[in-house]
Amino acid sequence: PTTVLALQHYETFIARMKGFPIRIACVSRFNSPKQTFDAIEKTKSGQVDILIGTHRILSKDIAFHDLGLIIIDEEQRFGVKAKEHLKTLKANADCLTLSATPIPRTLYLSLVHAKEMSVISTPPQDRLPIKTIIAETEPELIQNALLRERARGGQAFFIHNRVETIYHRADIVQKLIPSLRIGVVHGQMDSEAIDAIFHRFKQGELDLLFATTIIENGVDIPNANTILIDRADTYGMADLYQLRGRVGRWNRAAYAYFLIPKDRVLPEPSRKRLNALVESSGYGGGMKIAMRDLEIRGAGDILGIQQSGQVSAIGFHLYCKLLKRATLALKNKTTVSFNETKMEFSFDARIPEEYIAEVSLRMEIYYRLGEASALSEVDEIWTELTDRFGTPPLPLLWLYHLARIRVVASQHHYTSLQFQQLSFIAEQQKGKEISRKTILLPKKVQSPKELEAYVIERLQA
Repeated sequence: PTTVLALQHYETFIARMKGFPIRIACVSRFNSPKQTFDAIEKTKSGQVDILIGTHRILSKDIAFHDLGLIIIDEEQRFGVKAKEHLKTLKANADCLTLSATPIPRTLYLSLVHAKEMSVISTPPQDRLPIKTIIAETEPELIQNALLRERARGGQAFFIHNRVETIYHRADIVQKLIPSLRIGVVHGQMDSEAIDAIFHRFKQGELDLLFATTIIENGVDIPNANTILIDRADTYGMADLYQLRGRVGRWNRAAYAYFLIPKDRVLPEPSRKRLNALVESSGYGGGMKIAMRDLEIRGAGDILGIQQSGQVSAIGFHLYCKLLKRATLALKNKTTVSFNETKMEFSFDARIPEEYIAEVSLRMEIYYRLGEASALSEVDEIWTELTDRFGTPPLPLLWLYHLARIRVVASQHHYTSLQFQQLSFIAEQQKGKEISRKTILLPKKVQSPKELEAYVIERLQA
């Protein structure tokens, strides 16, 4: 998504692929028109194996000789139209998207199994969690943070997201520590100037990089382990998380200072954002933030271009359940049923405490049985229970067979089943019409298996 990140990937790929017969090209605004033209022509003819670039790759003049794999880095920075266009370049190309803070739509596509998701929650060896500090803007604090980083031979970032005042802010910090070697980068600079300063910082010739959020996405400088973010209260949650991720990429303790205005009461949304980031400062924080974002904003359109949506009308849990059913029905090519069958009975159907002692585990089994929408799902849970916990007692046997009855009743649009001693009342909905009928139970029905066989036969009839 950014020229700096594209350049960094290009350099990394060149270093990694050294010694292999793999041809790599890059397109971004850092290139001259001639370099870009050559890269595009070679890509068309198949003389380039890996093409790295910014949104420039989405242009109509770029065609691939034989596209097999698309990798989208920092996926949250791309719009739906951009991502869908990449997929249309070749229908059977594999697509890998990478993100530390996935947008609600992408995260939910993974949660309902429309996309496969792999979560990397194990940190690299020797990596330490980033220490996050919310502090008022004090010259002494800035001075101490930067001097401590320099004393251990490290480098630092200072994020000031206003181009018109960034040089003035850099001068103030320079006066605090005159010996500090400072470089400034922002998006309005000439590409060659950005390239030069970025390389100097990467080579260790600068102690402090003053920047806008141009460095937010994927910039990897292992020696930079202190970041100060000016006016942190004005940033979004994902922005702050990504900026904080620019440090702590080595085996040293890293520090992220969220600087807020002195003697000023912050609005409640800003306070919540900052506190959420402090709470998620451990490993896997990006997933927690993304899940919270999904709950707040909704999952968006699976087949449209909305990246977030409003789920408050029906509730997040019900929305998830309905979408999961619709997705499974499309996959299995079956008719989708949104019916919820309510059951009332006096049978001793439960999971006994002596069979599964842990409360949370019992609740999980109840939940899974309640969510099951096919007989095969109920049978899978049953097989798992007998395998893990041994021979099931009679109350659990009743629960299993009643769960199977509920699944069949739901598939046949029954909204309610009320079991009495010698009969049961079934309510069925077809369109807007609701029919109600009482069915007698034969006296021979003594076991849960016999009950299931008889009731399902009558429901299907």
